[in-house]
Amino acid sequence: CAHPRVAAAPNSTAAPIQKYFIAHCYEKLGRDTAARDYYGRVSKDHPRSSWATTAQKELARMASREYQKQRATGDTDRKRTRQNARPE
Repeated sequence: CAHPRVAAAPNSTAAPIQKYFIAHCYEKLGRDTAARDYYGRVSKDHPRSSWATTAQKELARMASREYQKQRATGDTDRKRTRQNARPE
């Protein structure tokens, strides 16, 4: 999903903050995959920007939140791995 202002000048000085707030909006809308994608774009496309550091923190926070949600429901990768390893 290309946003007009970012697409018009993807490497402008405003691009990192624009991508960051696009990610933030997606997250608020519950579109976590799109949010992670845009936070990742900030980090990848603008690694020297202070917004890249902020985006990386948001990605870590989202990953932690997702892990906590999985732990609460008992749906962790380790549990799935053990279940898959059991012979039937």
